[in-house]
Amino acid sequence: MPSITKVLLAMEERVIAPNLHFNTPNPNIVGLQDGRMAVVTEPTPWDGGFASINSFGMGGSNAHSVFRDINVLTGPMTWQPESPTQPLVSHASLSTRLARSTA
Repeated sequence: MPSITKVLLAMEERVIAPNLHFNTPNPNIVGLQDGRMAVVTEPTPWDGGFASINSFGMGGSNAHSVFRDINVLTGPMTWQPESPTQPLVSHASLSTRLARSTA
């Protein structure tokens, strides 16, 4: 959850927050050694676009999310409380309970 918050704040504020406890790059990661990749250690301006988050669990569960900054394509969004469209967040156990309660 903190990673999602960090991405959403970066999209809103246009600044990537630094990694707090980074000291030395792993010498086995070639991209860090040759400069193709970098660890953000200072607040860094960001123009938006895409961001991804990967999570690899100890028990074998993996999650991958890609976020797209909608402001890059359309300009800032405005809140419209009168809008009839509402997001629906669901997962398997909620769907099962919903199906049982409406049957």
